[in-house]
Formats: sequence, structure tokens, C-alpha cells
Amino acid sequence: MKSTLAKKIIFLGFSCALAALALTVIENLISDRLIYQEQAKGSVANSWSGAQQLSGPLLAVPYKYRVTTQHWNEKLGKNVRSQAIKSSMLYIIPDRLEINTDMTTQERYRGIFSFPVFTGQLKVSGKFDLAPLQKLKNRLDLVEAGVPFIAVSVSDIRGINNKPMLTWQGREYSFRSGSRLAFNPQGVHVPLENIGTAPVEFKFELSLRGMDTLWFTPVGKDSKVNLSASWPHPNFVGQFLPAERVIEDGRFNANWQVSEFSSNIGHDVDSCERGNCGALVGNRFGVSLNEPVNIYRQAIRSAKYGMLFVGLTFISFFIFEVLKRLQIHPIQYTLVGLALSVFYLLLIALSEHLSFLVAYGIATSACVCLLTAYVTAIIKSFKWGVGFGGFVAVLYGLLYVILSSEDHALLLGSLLVFLALTLVMLSTRHLDWYQVSGWAADKAKEQLKKAAPISVD
Repeated sequence: MKSTLAKKIIFLGFSCALAALALTVIENLISDRLIYQEQAKGSVANSWSGAQQLSGPLLAVPYKYRVTTQHWNEKLGKNVRSQAIKSSMLYIIPDRLEINTDMTTQERYRGIFSFPVFTGQLKVSGKFDLAPLQKLKNRLDLVEAGVPFIAVSVSDIRGINNKPMLTWQGREYSFRSGSRLAFNPQGVHVPLENIGTAPVEFKFELSLRGMDTLWFTPVGKDSKVNLSASWPHPNFVGQFLPAERVIEDGRFNANWQVSEFSSNIGHDVDSCERGNCGALVGNRFGVSLNEPVNIYRQAIRSAKYGMLFVGLTFISFFIFEVLKRLQIHPIQYTLVGLALSVFYLLLIALSEHLSFLVAYGIATSACVCLLTAYVTAIIKSFKWGVGFGGFVAVLYGLLYVILSSEDHALLLGSLLVFLALTLVMLSTRHLDWYQVSGWAADKAKEQLKKAAPISVD
């Protein structure tokens, strides 16, 4: 008698395995679609421009200096001095740097995929103290000081839309292509001859387009960045958060203020002069045009709860079968599990063309209606069929709540499992499982007897 119930449980295990296989295939499909989305994003970046990082302006001064070394000469039997000429670069950072940016956004499409891109109008101004230039000229080992130049680097030079002009000491200079910076040659520069050593005010405007993220490197001793953009879902990233930010009416405004003490810009520039510019480039902040819902990541998250929902449905189905003394075939369990799995396929297919919420509602309605009709047919009870459909609808409603509450997903999922276990234990607390096993065996024999062929004399 016990073997009949055991076989039933084993068959249910096979049904769960088939549902798990279907869910795995669907998860792989969703992952493939996510890869296609990233490829489409790369295609847009190739034709527009990618994420941008503005580093500068820096006043760079190439120079050559004499190095004297001593080494032991075996033939002469004494230390011999030798001299070599080496090249280096002096970087002078602004005492004050202010960047005011007005960013406009728009959508670019590749097939069914759309991506936000931006065009930023940057107004850059500040002040240089040229005392380090005088110190360089006073060095005893100096051989030659080259022509200083203002350098501004960007991540993707294709994003520069205008021909920027530098205002320096009241005069205007045209920027030239290339930053001439060793750590990033992409950008623009302006050679400046005979600039003297007195403090100088400067300003220029730059139209810069990009995609996804706009970064700033706080190269000033006192750096201020004001950013205004027509995007309702900003994601502030990097080493420094805005001192102030306002998000309203589909726009946001953010202000950063970074001092040389918090950015450690002096040390980073010194390291860059010695050839290690990683810290200078990595010390940055900015804003990412965050998409409110990434349908593929949401679908992958929802599919990870698939086996939990299949398991809860099978358990409720099994308890209902036991309590009502019904006979539900394992194949019928399998079909119910596959219907639950197809929900995620419908979800991702619909959400590529509709909003995630609408797609979720349609996929839920389709699966609930299908399961309600199927269960009503196999148990021959409209009331219990509708009740089962309502149970599935509640499960999908809870799943949407879990997906919407990412920070509390583990808590909500744990409570759901605990509640399900509690309901199972309460509903079966008076059940005699030995009697259930005997009833199942008798029911199986009865069905076999009915199915046996009738002999004809």
C-alpha cells in the first residue's frame, strides 16, 4: 500500500524535473536576448559615441632635464660620472574649476531595442596659478622647457560636436585635435606660448554627446560641477555623490563640490607625472541614464522563482487530491507545470513590445485562464477550478511584489515559503497518511478493474 503513494511522489519528482528543464531553457533564452540587447547597445555606441569621461583641463608643460649618475669603471678603477637627458611632463591643475552642464536626452533604436543617448553643453571656467611653471624654469637640472598647452581628454573624441575655443587672458585660441596626454590621447589641446607666470582666468564651451554615462574627473583644487538633464531616472555613480540633487517633472539637477583634500588630486597628478595615471583616471564621478526597468533582468529574476512556484502549485494540487480523494495523473501535473513555465516565455516575448507591467498582466491572465479551464475539466468542479485559478493569480501577484521590492525580495520570498509550509501542515494535521496510502492503492486497483477487457463467451 505504501508503494503506491511512494510511486506517486516519485512521478511528481519527474514532473518537477521536466518543469525545471523547461525553466532552464527559458532562462537561457532570456539570457540570449540580454546578450542581443548588449550587442545592439554596442552598435548604437559605435555610430553615436559611448560613455564619456571628461578629464581636464590640465596645463601640461613638456620639458627635458639632466640626470647625473655614478657607476664604477673597472678599467679606470674609480667611480665615473655620466649624464643623460630625459623627457618628462609637468601637469598644473586649476586652482578653481567650474563646469556647468545642460544635458538633453533622446532615444536611439536598433531593431526592437531602444537606448537613451545624450548631448551635453558644457561651460567650463576656472583659474590657473602658474607658480609651478616658474619653479620649473628655476630648476638647475632643466635643459629645455617646451611650449605649454591646455589639454582636455574625453573617452570618445567622436562625441565632440563643436569646434571649441579657449578664452585665455582675454584672447581666444582654437583647440586642436588630440589631447597629447599619455594616459588618454583622445581629446583636444591648445598650445600656449609666452604665457608668463601670473594667475590666469580661462573658459571654453564644449558640446559633447555620449551614451549611458557622463563622467567627470575633479582635476581642480576646488572643483564644482552643476548638471541639469531631461531624464527622470538618474543613477549617480563614482567616488562622490552630489552635494545637492533635485528630481522632478521628468528632469533632474545635481551639484557636486570636491576639494583637493577629498579627491587627493595633487598626489594623483604627481603619480601621473611619474607614469602612473590610473588613480587620476579612476578618481571620478558622474551620472548614468538609468533605465527604470530592464525587462530581461526582471524576467531572469522572475524565472529564478519559477521552481518555487511550480513546487507550491504541485504541493497544493497534491494536498487537494489527497483531501478530496481524487486521482490526478502525473502527466496532468506535468502539463500544469509546463503551463506555469510558459508564463515566463510569454512575459519576455510581450515585454519586448509592451511595458513590463502590461506584459506581466497579460501573461498572468493567459496562464490563469488556461489553468482554471484545465483544472475545472480534470476535477469536474467549476468552483474548485476557479479556486485553483485564484490561487495561481495570488502567487503571480506575490511574485510581482517581490520583483518590485528588490531590497526586500529575500524577506518576502522566505515569508512566502514559511506561509506555504504552515498552510500544508495545518491542512494535513489530522490526516492519516497510512490510510491515504491504502486508499490510493485501492483506488488504483479499482481503476485497473474498470479498465480490464470484458470476456465474451
